[in-house]
Amino acid sequence: MPNTQTLQTTMHQKGYHLLSIQPNGNCMFNAFSRVYFGSPRMHRNVRLRAVNYIESHPDVFAERIVLDWKNEGIRNLQDYCSWMRKNGSWG
Repeated sequence: MPNTQTLQTTMHQKGYHLLSIQPNGNCMFNAFSRVYFGSPRMHRNVRLRAVNYIESHPDVFAERIVLDWKNEGIRNLQDYCSWMRKNGSWG
């Protein structure tokens, strides 16, 4: 596995740069917001759109979510979506 310096050098050569994201439960949505909107400020919008998409496609997501999250007390897709709508819930 390459070290951080090697990764940064390779990314720089390809025109990319590595950004630091606060690990605060919103980090995945902050990262997506930075990519799509140029700022982490839209993380809430990104979160809600992702949850709405998951909720509207239960045939794709329900079984996997229940299997992956059962140890966290998630019993069904509705539990997961309710939890994920909350600010700071990690995805």
